[in-house]
Amino acid sequence: MSTTTKLKDLPIEALQEKRKRFRAFVIILGVITFLAVVAFLYAAVVGSSYKLSIPLGGFSMALFLCALILKQIEDELKSRNLKA
Repeated sequence: MSTTTKLKDLPIEALQEKRKRFRAFVIILGVITFLAVVAFLYAAVVGSSYKLSIPLGGFSMALFLCALILKQIEDELKSRNLKA
């Protein structure tokens, strides 16, 4: 997260918008990662080619980071709803 926009400083509407955006990112990256795993396994078994391991690692790292940010946003929304 950027140091200028902390989650605690954002209004609830902005957090909900960020949650929608990051949910979409996680879904899209999850599908792409799944397809990359299938393609990697197919290429590794059929052709003994491991060239897809680099994009697979990149997609899985991006998926992990987006899921981590989404978890932080959901935790902040949950803590605000408990306080209200």
